[in-house]
Amino acid sequence: MIKIINIFSFLLLTTFLHAQTEEAATPVKGDLDITINVPNAPSDKGKILYALYTEKNFLGDPVLSSAAKIKDGKSTTRFNGVSAGTYAVIIFHDSNDNGKLDMDEYGMPKENFALSNNPRSMGPPQFQNAKFTLDKSMALEIKL
Repeated sequence: MIKIINIFSFLLLTTFLHAQTEEAATPVKGDLDITINVPNAPSDKGKILYALYTEKNFLGDPVLSSAAKIKDGKSTTRFNGVSAGTYAVIIFHDSNDNGKLDMDEYGMPKENFALSNNPRSMGPPQFQNAKFTLDKSMALEIKL
């Protein structure tokens, strides 16, 4: 179990360290937008980091990523120019604004993270639990 947690931690950490803030390879260059709202950040310290994935690159390099400030416990970002398809979003509260998901000595995240569809489960995130279909511009609410 510790090995799985460590692998998950490493993947999630490298995902956000290498997250791209500009357009990446396909499936961008579409005409759809995804607005992501976080209504319940635990504090206004730091930022919320956002990453958009396809199933093929889930927990790897995101298709698109961004960082947004938090005000009054709320944060919003928008991914513009996305093609229709199936995606998942992972967010985390970078409370100390160091650009990475901090882990404890057992490899467990010390900062809050969440996925699209707001699934609650033990273990590494699963694409199947977080996936959504984008066929028109949409807004998502992800709760930390």
